[in-house]
Amino acid sequence: MVMEYLEGEMLAELLHRDKRLGVRQACEVTLQIAEAIHYIHEQKVVHCDLKSENVMLCEAPGGQRRGKVAKLLDFGLARSTAGMRHTGSLSGTPQYVAPERIRGGQPTPSSDIYSLGILLYEMLAGQVPWDGNMAQVLTGHLDQEPPDLAARRGEAIDPALAQLVAKA
Repeated sequence: MVMEYLEGEMLAELLHRDKRLGVRQACEVTLQIAEAIHYIHEQKVVHCDLKSENVMLCEAPGGQRRGKVAKLLDFGLARSTAGMRHTGSLSGTPQYVAPERIRGGQPTPSSDIYSLGILLYEMLAGQVPWDGNMAQVLTGHLDQEPPDLAARRGEAIDPALAQLVAKA
């Protein structure tokens, strides 16, 4: 097996240290992750565990416009959508799991998009929308609106960006 050697910092470590990202940087990271999940979805694969611990930020190769390159890691829970058999089991990290997965549905590309929305919220707010014990987190996903992003961030957020996060 041959794998790319990566040097960089895990997004989770960066968020732990800096608490949150600037709006531009969060959007740039999100765009790169969205491109990665778009590619894997075209290959009929769903990641199923998109979270800050599974994103590494690496230095861009010489002269590229982007300062950091986001790399999506850990495909251990990934599932093929081609001929998928429904197991009914819930896998993934509770803070990022989509409501349809909590209800026992199969993983779909929409599940990854939901997780990407949670990840963008985390990068902007400095925390995931719901935390606590598993029951509190799962109930949050199923029955609650996410806490106001601007209030969590402590400053105004462009309404179009807030709407994008909410839609995801």
